[in-house]
Amino acid sequence: MDKNISELNSKMWYRLLKVIFIFFFLGILLLANGLFFSEQSIKSIDENKTLIFCNSGEKRVIKAKDLGIHLDSDDFEGGFNYKKYFEGYNDYEIEQILINCYDISTRDVFITQRIYEIRGLDNDKIQDTNYLNTQINEMETGYKTSEEKASYLDYSIHLFDIEPHLSYWRFIKIFVFLNFSIIVASEIIKRTFYYIVLGTIIPKKR
Repeated sequence: MDKNISELNSKMWYRLLKVIFIFFFLGILLLANGLFFSEQSIKSIDENKTLIFCNSGEKRVIKAKDLGIHLDSDDFEGGFNYKKYFEGYNDYEIEQILINCYDISTRDVFITQRIYEIRGLDNDKIQDTNYLNTQINEMETGYKTSEEKASYLDYSIHLFDIEPHLSYWRFIKIFVFLNFSIIVASEIIKRTFYYIVLGTIIPKKR
């Protein structure tokens, strides 16, 4: 057999194989992109440009990147909502924000939030200590899950605010890499076939 593609094109089995390969390639391409679009948010948080504003104390402004935390773009649909953020299972992220904003270490961000709601943002409200302790004890004993504790709060105090910066860049990079990888893989398969059948990975056309 001549080592060229024209010879292969004269074979019915090769033409059939080409059709099968094309449909297989398009199927993989559509499936991979379908899964990608269904699971991947088009917008993602740019943590270099996303800012966290500490609303009390030194009132610092911190970049999200400097905290080493991951922010999910789904938490910022329509902007930042303080109450929604507490209810969104972001306990670790909130704890890191409080540590960096106020230099306080807390084992329970919901109790910390409740303490500030009672005392005021600058701890300037005079409250009965017994009432404060009763509130803390009630949250510790009567509210076990984060969801239950979040529902106990009134969110009258915002210890911090987040100014999210959304970007398409991460989505574009993954999209390009995914499709490029599929194309490269298909090319490797094709060249391997040529090598097996024709003895060369770059056969002549004629």
